[in-house]
Amino acid sequence: MRDDNARLALENEELQAQVALEIRRRQHVEATLEIVTAFWRVSEEDLTAKIKELEEIKKSKNHDQDGESGNGVSQ
Repeated sequence: MRDDNARLALENEELQAQVALEIRRRQHVEATLEIVTAFWRVSEEDLTAKIKELEEIKKSKNHDQDGESGNGVSQ
């Protein structure tokens, strides 16, 4: 009976250690996911801003070319 109790106590300790390890792993993964998600959002916002900036430059360039012909039509 004592051997069974000792074995069960040891198994319980091992399981508690495994649970604690998995909790730490999960916390690490969640923290990493937050960092990656934040980076992704910032990158997406930067890319969107650059795309808009490029579109404005293209529009401005097209308007400048239209103005060179004097009649609003590029030749």
